[in-house]
Amino acid sequence: MICPHCQKENGEFATVCVHCGKSLYLTGADQSTQNTILQQPSQPVIYCSTCGNPCHPNAIVCVKCGSPINKVRTNKVEVDEIIPALKWISFFIPIVGLVLYIMKVQSAPNSAKEYGKMALIGFCVSLGFVVLAPLLEEILWHIF
Repeated sequence: MICPHCQKENGEFATVCVHCGKSLYLTGADQSTQNTILQQPSQPVIYCSTCGNPCHPNAIVCVKCGSPINKVRTNKVEVDEIIPALKWISFFIPIVGLVLYIMKVQSAPNSAKEYGKMALIGFCVSLGFVVLAPLLEEILWHIF
């Protein structure tokens, strides 16, 4: 049945529009308006998980029992955006970069690669300072 108010299709047994919430039944002069509305092609039917009533595919609630319609939703696609602040944090605190890499490697591979790369560079620089600092100290003591 097509809603006379919002012109959207509803289930066959609906008494209230699942889109605008107004009554699907008109009185008097409004009845002629309803008869002139063209029927839209039918869409696939979904069923209420509570009562089994056939519902319109775009319905939010079941018109028979009022339960929310549980529709299968696709996962949100994460935007693969590289955040410069996280790159710097990954450099200075490599463990954070490693955690970011592990968390994002499946959903956002480009940013995960950047964070992991910065963590590796930060780790190597830190290791270099730890290894080279005593050597530089010895060299400077012998020179001065």
